[in-house]
Amino acid sequence: MADDWPLQSFLELGALAGAVPCARLHTRHVLWEWGLTALRDDAELLVSELVTNAVHASRSMEWIFPVRMRLLSDRAQVAIVVWDANPQPPVRTEAGQDDEKRARADAGGRDQRAVGLERHAGHGREGRLVRRDGVRA
Repeated sequence: MADDWPLQSFLELGALAGAVPCARLHTRHVLWEWGLTALRDDAELLVSELVTNAVHASRSMEWIFPVRMRLLSDRAQVAIVVWDANPQPPVRTEAGQDDEKRARADAGGRDQRAVGLERHAGHGREGRLVRRDGVRA
C-alpha cells in the first residue's frame, strides 16, 4: 500500500462537534504540504461529509468510539478514508429538493451528492477525489 500511496497522513478524532472542523483544517494543511492545493476545496468538502457521517454513526452507538481519518496520495490524486466503529453499513438516501438547495448553498454551489461512499471491511467510508487533470478517480 505504501508503494501505491507514498504520501499518507492519519488523524484520530473524538466523535465530538469539533471533529469536522479539525478534520477539514488537517486536510487543508496536509494538502498544502503535499503541493496539492488545487484539490483542497473538494477534499475539504468530502472530508466534511465523511467525518460528519462517521461522527453521527459513532454517536448512535451505546459506547462512543473515536473516528479515524486517513489521507493518501500518489501525487496525482487523493484518497480519503474515514473509519467509525458502527457495524451498520452507510445508507444511501435521496435528498429532497430543499436538501439539495441547502447542500449546494453550503458547498458554495457545488453539488454534495458527488460524494461517493463505499462499504469496506472494518467499517470504513471512503471517498476518492478528482485527479489534477480533472478526471474523477
